[in-house]
Amino acid sequence: MSVDPPAMKPDQVNYTRQLYAELRDYVKHEDSLINHRTTWLMTVQAFLIATFGFSYQKRFEVLSHARLENAVASLSDLIWQFDVFLIILSVVGIGTSATARRSVTAAVEAIESVDECWNKLKASGGWRRSCDEEPMLSYLPDITGGGNKAASRKGIGLSADLPLFFLILWIGFCALSLAILATDWVELASHPVTSGFFI
Repeated sequence: MSVDPPAMKPDQVNYTRQLYAELRDYVKHEDSLINHRTTWLMTVQAFLIATFGFSYQKRFEVLSHARLENAVASLSDLIWQFDVFLIILSVVGIGTSATARRSVTAAVEAIESVDECWNKLKASGGWRRSCDEEPMLSYLPDITGGGNKAASRKGIGLSADLPLFFLILWIGFCALSLAILATDWVELASHPVTSGFFI
């Protein structure tokens, strides 16, 4: 003998609809945060990369005009300032990239948590009873990706991977800057005019 589930009250069906709307609003909020964080990341990175490139170019432009022996000694301070500035820019780039990666990951985890909550609700007996009472509820898509898990993962790919790309780029720039600093140290220390400067 089977027992039919109790009939759902209209309030429970309305609650399910309201819960769906609230969960979707929360996902929209997190998506908006991801969008803002990605936009700020791109803006800051564009500024930092342009500054790094301009500084790198200016460094060699100044050095190419300093061919006189006495100019080497006076430019040694300037060379060090350029080298240290490039390293500082690299560290700032690494820091902003790591922070953006952490904040985007936090938003993605929040969205996944909301999606998991919705999926638990859909797997429950209460959901099936609600769909029996109001068949249109069964047509509600999942909270993210329209029911397609691959679409959810692919949709966040750019925002999730971009901070990692910039992080790797800045680590490379930092290594380049440190190599230039080491090379300048050796060249200036061995130069007859500036050798006393480094002792």
